[in-house]
Amino acid sequence: MNKQEIIDKIIKDLEKKLIGQKSILKKIDRDRREAPSFMHSASDTTRAEKQKEGDDYQLKIQNTKDSIEYFKNIDLEGKFVKVEGEGKKVVIYLMVEKGGGIVLKEYNLVTISKETPIYKCLINKKVGDICVLKIGDSEKKLKILEIE
Repeated sequence: MNKQEIIDKIIKDLEKKLIGQKSILKKIDRDRREAPSFMHSASDTTRAEKQKEGDDYQLKIQNTKDSIEYFKNIDLEGKFVKVEGEGKKVVIYLMVEKGGGIVLKEYNLVTISKETPIYKCLINKKVGDICVLKIGDSEKKLKILEIE
């Protein structure tokens, strides 16, 4: 597994996502300018509502930019954890501070951020340990195969 190749792919995917987000923000901004004000509105969508939608998208864009910057400067040591789950399914988790939820199917890899239950389950474990992941009423056992 080429770690830098994986990081480069994640950055490329995030940059594509950012382009899409900026395009959507332009449409929201155009719609906001064309929307009637609250006083003149016969519709459900006013300028203020479009402004809120735009502000929310600005936050998404900033989060994506922060994730790109994070991955450009990430220390890869000990961040890749290969686990075997139920049914002998093997998954690689990339443990990150920002940018969780990215799936790279070609590497069978998922990024997980520190707020997630699986990150909390895997942190401070060693090769050979069993991590018991509890989600709701269910439990999943994950055996740690490798840590890189």
